[in-house]
Amino acid sequence: MNDDDLHRELAFCQERLLQIEQELSLLGWLPTSYAWTLVEQLHHEHARCAWLWRLIGASDRDVSRNERRSRR
Repeated sequence: MNDDDLHRELAFCQERLLQIEQELSLLGWLPTSYAWTLVEQLHHEHARCAWLWRLIGASDRDVSRNERRSRR
């Protein structure tokens, strides 16, 4: 997976987070099974976004490290 793929996945994940948050706000936090499903999805997407951010950060650090080595 390259950086463009990671950024695309992150954008999709952030878009999905917004959709879930909008659906939850429309429900008004009614204690329905669908609301709990959305809360679980929200948790999953937050975890996925955090994972993607870590991957992007690691990729950026590798690029910076390689650039420093190539300048030597």
